[in-house]
Amino acid sequence: MAQLLYKNEHLSCPNYETGRHPVIEVRQIFEGGVFHVRSQTNKLVFVLEGRGEYSTGSEFLYPAIRGHILFSVPERHLSIRTSEDTELLVIRLHGKINLCDCFDLEELNRVRDDIPMDSFEEMETRPFFLEMNTVMEKYVEMLLLCYKKGLRCRYYNEGKIRELMYIFRAFYPKEDLYRFFEPALASDSKFAQQVMRNYNDYGNLLEIATAMN
Repeated sequence: MAQLLYKNEHLSCPNYETGRHPVIEVRQIFEGGVFHVRSQTNKLVFVLEGRGEYSTGSEFLYPAIRGHILFSVPERHLSIRTSEDTELLVIRLHGKINLCDCFDLEELNRVRDDIPMDSFEEMETRPFFLEMNTVMEKYVEMLLLCYKKGLRCRYYNEGKIRELMYIFRAFYPKEDLYRFFEPALASDSKFAQQVMRNYNDYGNLLEIATAMN
């Protein structure tokens, strides 16, 4: 079994993630526990083992089982209450989300007209989740192997997140990706519209940023 070599060099490197909110994190939640997702960044939550219920409000209504992938944006509160011991993989997405270098997340808006109206009604009441397919399972398996061996380099993590976005782009239907990432698309669209309506009222970018918090 491979072991992480030169461990002290990694631990002393300024790019080794040791903070309270790492980009990639594995969380163990015991039976009956509650995991609250509160963050200033977008988050992906993979249910690796166990089961429970998740909610974006005060009630726990939707099943969260092994293989589910959940997405949370900063302005929405996501909670997972477990009914058995559960292992979660949490990935924080700092900055703009791009599915690949040639496909921004906003490109998914083009598939909006192809989605049935009843799906939009469901999106209003029930957050959409993805399921890990065989390619995603292999990706997660390798990621966990390196994580648990102690490979926590910031540059490695950034590369793995880019790889993750390519997997979404290549192996998941655009319609499903739109429904999954829709909370971020709605937020980006609302902000863009606000900028376009009000940019003439301010003298520079700092004034716009301050006014829009």
